[in-house]
Amino acid sequence: MQSILPYDCIADILKFLRDDKKTLYECLFVDRNFCQLTIPLLWSRPFEKENMKKSYIIINTLVACLKEKEKQQLMKEFNDSIEI
Repeated sequence: MQSILPYDCIADILKFLRDDKKTLYECLFVDRNFCQLTIPLLWSRPFEKENMKKSYIIINTLVACLKEKEKQQLMKEFNDSIEI
């Protein structure tokens, strides 16, 4: 069943929920429109208000998705940035 609310109204509602990750997560399952608008909000600030363990898991997952050449480039840039 499609949302009765227009897309713009759903977007405005979700803006008010931006800091409530639990509620945003639940909005993923309302319908397709809610899901499409909620995903960018959930991923826009993945490290905000998160503990270090969760941040580490997210970074590990993202790095695991990189190709080997991309990982090497990332490490090179990281090493170059910390050299004194």
